[in-house]
This record gives sequence, C-alpha cells and structure tokens, in this order.
Amino acid sequence: MARGSRPTPRGFNHGLLDRRVTELGLRSVDAVAAGLHWGYVTSLRRGDLECPGAKMLPDLAAFVKVLPRDLYAITEEEVTVCHLRHFRGWSMNDAAAERGWTYAAYKGFEAGEPLPKDMSTAGAWSKTARVFGVSTEEMRRAWETSHRLSSAPASL
Repeated sequence: MARGSRPTPRGFNHGLLDRRVTELGLRSVDAVAAGLHWGYVTSLRRGDLECPGAKMLPDLAAFVKVLPRDLYAITEEEVTVCHLRHFRGWSMNDAAAERGWTYAAYKGFEAGEPLPKDMSTAGAWSKTARVFGVSTEEMRRAWETSHRLSSAPASL
C-alpha cells in the first residue's frame, strides 16, 4: 500500500448492491432520504468505485436492507481487520480510539504487522474482539488474514 493511501477491503459485491437497488425499486430520492448521493450509489453499482468508504458502508447497507458484511462476497477466512473496521463504519482513527491504541499501533495491527507483547496477550485479543463485536477467534483470524496478505509477495 502506498504511503497515504487508504486501506481498502477486498471483495465488495457490486452485483448484489445493484440487485438490491433494483429489487427494492430504490431511486435517487430514496438515496437522498438515506443521506446518500445517488451518483455515489450508481458508481458503486457499476463498479466504478472499488468499495464504499468505511463511514458510508453502514448507511449503504441500511439503504439496501442488508448487513454491511453481506455486501462483501468473501468467505469468513478472507475477512481482514480492515473489513471488520468497515463493517463498523469506523475510520482508522475511530478504531484506534475505540480500542485505546495510538493511531500508529492500530495501523500496524490492521496491516497485520507483528504484534508487540502487550497487544498479543489473551486479554488484549479478548478486548479487541469485544470492541469489534466479534469473537476472539474471528478477531485472530482477521488479523492472521491481514498478516498473510501483507506479507505475500506483490503479484506482477
């Protein structure tokens, strides 16, 4: 990831979003009523945008009457810490504050960097899982996936 770029969770399901908008007969006035810009929704439906921003995902999911997690076509083993943060609608600063970590510590955690001892105790895993609203096992698996993806050689 380039310096200053935003982490982007993989696997957003543009087709599901498009189907839900069509099935529900949603229009631009409905998007505005939900606090969304119709052009933004349309860009996501067409795949012009890779995924919604973290702060927008919960509103978008509510707009099409699904859970934020449902808008991602990924298995549980593919969920990263970045996904979990997006599902909550948090920026990286929000997640760091919720967990009581510095931004830098949280950023490293989300990137799957090796954890310092104080972040890898059983109590720390449990607290982090509670903050994200998942089980300890789901939290560990998300971090392990983040770690695996960040340490994988870049594809050409």
